[in-house]
Amino acid sequence: MKEISRRHFLATGGLLTGAVILAPTEGLYATVRASGLSEMSLSRGPILHFNKNGKFKIMQITDMHYILSRAEESNLGITDISNYMDIEEPDLIMMTGDVVYTNMDIRGLEAVLAPIISHGIPFAFTWGNHDGNDLVFRAKLQERVEQESLNEGYTARGIPGYSNFALPILSSIGNKEAAIIYGFDSNKDSSLPQIKGRGWITREQIKWYEQTSVYYTKKNEGVPLPSYSFFHIPLPEFKFAYEDMWTHRIGNRFENIETPLINSGLFLSMLEHKDMVGIFCGHDHDNDFIVNYDGIKLAYGQVTGRKTAYCHMPDGYGTRIIILDEGQREFNTYIRLSKGGTTLHVNTVEI
Repeated sequence: MKEISRRHFLATGGLLTGAVILAPTEGLYATVRASGLSEMSLSRGPILHFNKNGKFKIMQITDMHYILSRAEESNLGITDISNYMDIEEPDLIMMTGDVVYTNMDIRGLEAVLAPIISHGIPFAFTWGNHDGNDLVFRAKLQERVEQESLNEGYTARGIPGYSNFALPILSSIGNKEAAIIYGFDSNKDSSLPQIKGRGWITREQIKWYEQTSVYYTKKNEGVPLPSYSFFHIPLPEFKFAYEDMWTHRIGNRFENIETPLINSGLFLSMLEHKDMVGIFCGHDHDNDFIVNYDGIKLAYGQVTGRKTAYCHMPDGYGTRIIILDEGQREFNTYIRLSKGGTTLHVNTVEI
């Protein structure tokens, strides 16, 4: 069967309203009850720590595009995920959207969850524009992942979106926060009739990030903690950075960088709060570059889905590996490939 091209990946929807999540308090997490999410959303996943060597490994899985009616093809990507985990033994799995492809059957998500749960690795999901035809189903996807004890991504209540969260990584010694992982729901399509194209991370979500960032900075005696963000649709700054002749880019761009037509200001806010080290997205399957833009590293994941997700990359499908060093504002990253081996090794000190 032929691969699905970009023009066939169409979705409908609008800006999320009446959504859900958690707010920082003196505990690591505090959540409030929200209708539509299960009681399990009030619990939290395993505590994340840098290891004794001061390392923390993240495996980014993006654009699985699991299609239940094409399960045999979709399961090729599931096998790959299992193989990647066997080899890499990551500390955290970060899903950056388009986990399922617009089918309204929870069994697609169950298939993607299965190898992660069997390996016993903590995980967090952010949702993409193809994760369900409507927002009701997206809420069901989030409700399902929040039932798992290994889930880290309990979405914050009271702001748009179903995958906004902040995950502290504690120091290798003791229980002091040493880094923060942010997830954002990049939403679906534009909510304004005069603006075409994709949705954007809203002002309410940005305010939540700002409040959370200030909280952890104050708790760290006024020093911003190294922070990393994961979401599906790239910010406009991905395009600005790639087209800037003065930036150092490593990796490939084989398709247009599709961003929202509205710049809602998240990147500026991150610069102002002085905590963000790296931003990781998916969405554009034929891009896998990393670039340093004004001190923040912007990186695509490697498309992980197989025959149900288009890919014209020279090295094919894979997963991005990100290795954090405790106390440092740089990281190492590379792509592990479905066909075997690794490529695009980058120490961000060099860019």
